[in-house]
Amino acid sequence: MGLISKHGILMSRSPNELQAAGRSRREAIEQAAAIRLRPILMTTAAMVLGVVPLIAASGAGALFALLDGLVIASGLAVGTLFTLFVVARRLR
Repeated sequence: MGLISKHGILMSRSPNELQAAGRSRREAIEQAAAIRLRPILMTTAAMVLGVVPLIAASGAGALFALLDGLVIASGLAVGTLFTLFVVARRLR
């Protein structure tokens, strides 16, 4: 949850700073999206890949590790996409 909240803060703070620097609202949003989208997606991908060992676990308790890994990976992926859409709608 903290990572997804951070993404939302980054996507809304950057355009505000650019607007304060004199850019139009549309220019600020486009420039902030160009700057922030890649780091947000890379961070999410790293977190999702970080739980692959849980998903690929074998042995005692592997089922619980698989379920935990699936919940974490899908929650991060869906949460990030949802946050990007919500923030993009708010900035319009």
